[in-house]
Amino acid sequence: MKIGITGGSGFIGGYLSLALASRGDSVIIFSRKSNLPPLLKSQKDISLVSGKIPTQKDLENLDVLINLSGEPVMGGRWSGARKELLSQSRIEYTRELLNNLKLTTKLPTTFIAGSAIGFYGMHNDGNLSFYENSNPGEDFLSGLCVEWEKESLVAETLGIRTCILRTGIVLSPESGALAQMLPPFRAFVGGPIGSGKQVMSWIHIQDMVNSILFLIDNSAVKGVFNITAPEPVTNEEFSQKLAKTINRPCFMKVPSFAIEALYGEGANVVLLGQKVYPKRLEETGFKFKFRDLGECLKNLLT
Repeated sequence: MKIGITGGSGFIGGYLSLALASRGDSVIIFSRKSNLPPLLKSQKDISLVSGKIPTQKDLENLDVLINLSGEPVMGGRWSGARKELLSQSRIEYTRELLNNLKLTTKLPTTFIAGSAIGFYGMHNDGNLSFYENSNPGEDFLSGLCVEWEKESLVAETLGIRTCILRTGIVLSPESGALAQMLPPFRAFVGGPIGSGKQVMSWIHIQDMVNSILFLIDNSAVKGVFNITAPEPVTNEEFSQKLAKTINRPCFMKVPSFAIEALYGEGANVVLLGQKVYPKRLEETGFKFKFRDLGECLKNLLT
């Protein structure tokens, strides 16, 4: 298949591009970057189209279009300008992307769109559970995801099978939350963040990629999918298992005020959380390789 990926040179997109190329798909990465990372550049079935946004010509004759574009949520304090950038890189980008897609002479059969479990709002109550049919929250990140998904669902009106990925905390030692947590733990000063009661709905990078491949290949499924492992844990549980995996102590709590000083309102992404379950993904037959956090961390770090 010919598969286009916006954000394909990023953290998740890079892993996904390699997986698609390794099974024989032709991958076109749409990126603002002028060059691909060496590992992607060396793959004969991966090519780059550099630019602000794919044009009609760029999008012609794709079988699948995957939109993973978006500025990192934890890229800095949530100032007014930062919030606007987060919105533009998701909502407005997706709107313009689909407007260009409408102009093509042959539409793709499948559109896979990024979103996040932030859709459900940020919570410190571990007794609340969220599924794909749960209501959205009321904070900034929730509103961002709601509007982002609305733009993505325009693809359905074009007759394109559409899958929306409400992605959790993707674990890899190379990037994301785990990569940021590792240095203090390795320096013997790691521990829970804030209350430690906030729930982390995590997923191994391999299961993240495999879930997207599963949705690409199963033409009968569509709609919203929570992309998280079936066994979420609290931040305290996560910290303890991480410490055990790398043989380090877990006693230096990170105070809430330190995170708030760094990120302002955006600190809630770390200090609060959501207990999210991948109900629809499992109902459609997807099999997780890493359901248990301990096994996941052992695979990634040892």
